[in-house]
Amino acid sequence: MKRFNLTYKLWTFLLVLLVGTTSCDMDSFLDVNQPEDDPVTTTPNFLLPGVEGMLSISFYQHTLRDSYTTQYRTTLWGTSSFHDKWDYRNPYRIGEWRRHYFDVGGNVNNLILRAEKDENYNYVAVGKTIMAYSTMLATDHFGDMPVYEAFQGVIDPHYDAQEEVYKYIENLLAEADVAYEKAGTAKDLPMGNGEDLIYGGDIRKWEGLNKALRAKMHLHLTAIQPDRYAKVLEAVSEAEQVGFEGALYRYDGSGTWSTSPMGPSKSRPQWDHVTNDLDTSLPTTFFMSKVKSASFEDPRLAKLMTAAANAGQGGVENFNGIIVSEGLGTASANDYPTLYGGHWTLDLSSQPLFLDEELQFIKAEAAFQTGDKSTAFAAYQEGIRLNLARLGVETSEVEDLMDSDLVAESVDALTLADIMEQKYVALYLAPESWTDMRRYNFDPTVFRGMTYPSQVLPEMHGDWFNRLPYDPETEYIYNLPEIERLGAKAEDWITKKMWWQK
Repeated sequence: MKRFNLTYKLWTFLLVLLVGTTSCDMDSFLDVNQPEDDPVTTTPNFLLPGVEGMLSISFYQHTLRDSYTTQYRTTLWGTSSFHDKWDYRNPYRIGEWRRHYFDVGGNVNNLILRAEKDENYNYVAVGKTIMAYSTMLATDHFGDMPVYEAFQGVIDPHYDAQEEVYKYIENLLAEADVAYEKAGTAKDLPMGNGEDLIYGGDIRKWEGLNKALRAKMHLHLTAIQPDRYAKVLEAVSEAEQVGFEGALYRYDGSGTWSTSPMGPSKSRPQWDHVTNDLDTSLPTTFFMSKVKSASFEDPRLAKLMTAAANAGQGGVENFNGIIVSEGLGTASANDYPTLYGGHWTLDLSSQPLFLDEELQFIKAEAAFQTGDKSTAFAAYQEGIRLNLARLGVETSEVEDLMDSDLVAESVDALTLADIMEQKYVALYLAPESWTDMRRYNFDPTVFRGMTYPSQVLPEMHGDWFNRLPYDPETEYIYNLPEIERLGAKAEDWITKKMWWQK
């Protein structure tokens, strides 16, 4: 992995050229007399747009893979080795690993170092929040990973245990809090003139995201440390007091980097090899069971996808596709909804890095688990209403849903399954749903109707998919001793539970 240490410094320059949205005097940006073997550096305001752009691409790639695992969708034909059979015995490339180290982490590390040197505390704070976000996204997918020897020029860095990685994340969030307190001096570089593509330079919104990330971090550890539920609620309260607003990476369609990769145009940055495959996948019966009952259809269904050409809103059996579920020749893709055309699958859709409604469902779960069902029910209802408003559901339809059998009707009727299912619908396609399912070990009493995929390799021994394999193009070549120490070459490595799973 560290083979790329010098290369990512060059990429810093490329990112500025490709996605920087600020204007600058290039003579002040690069010293033409600089020795050719010196690293290319710049100030944090030129780095931030590229870092945020790559964070959105990292989130997108996790979304593409995880939305199969979490049974939002299944492949059209049911024949994919990765998605239908979980056959990761000989993966060619796991790009999500490099999205953290090479694209996000490497560049935001440079941003933080330069910002600390120049005492640009607004950029120090935002940089550490982004590093914490990206690190959490990575460790929740891979487990053990280098943090303390990462970005240090170490060729074969030690993989820190996931428990240590979470301590590192917690420290980053705490250090960011200190930097937010220091922000606002004359030394702060501008952030609201196109540099910040997520919050438009509003440092208080970034502070709210930092506190919301702390709530999510504590929530991830509650399965093994139940006392953290109280810390979840404390962090949620702090985020709400600051005025937390969801983090969205927005697109305006003005170019490749400004068109959502989740849309039908399949926008792809020049160096990214992954295009979306929504046109070769279908919604599952599991997801449909959360938005349709025998007597009611959730109005969000029509906002999340396009109705089937042959009418109806049906799903396909999980991981089986049309061939396995229906038999060849008895059905076509036109009999099922199209995944393009929904709120999150348009060319101008945003990347939902952290939504307001997610924070409410985090609050609902933590309050429920600590016995405060009144607070849990209020947050549960608020999460649903925020999601309905985001998707543009009409007021009359909102009340119809709230009165339907898809939603818990009272404090006493509320269950953990109700909370997790509504969170699952609100976070449609998002990676966080996989973490939620693993925290409860895919418990069918929490995720009602979830069944083990029928086509999974027998080598998985009936265990669930719990982690991604490390990127074979880097780690299996340049850091093989660590891979072997972890036992990560085993064919059933992907079923090994995360440290935070009970």
